[in-house]
Amino acid sequence: MPDLTGLETTRKVREEFAGHQPFIVALTANALREEKEKCLAGGMDYYLSKPIQIKDFQEVITRFGQKLQKT
Repeated sequence: MPDLTGLETTRKVREEFAGHQPFIVALTANALREEKEKCLAGGMDYYLSKPIQIKDFQEVITRFGQKLQKT
């Protein structure tokens, strides 16, 4: 994203879709714990670091499906 960071984009999405929130997953090469905490505190629902592990991706899909069923 040339103009916005992921955190800025997340904030804008949260504001614009106040009634129906999309599921936002951070995907980054930065695997530091502080980065994960910053993403989650910034409004993202989940965090994945590269390289993506299949079991972690499956967990995200499961959580996303559960969230959809609740809406």
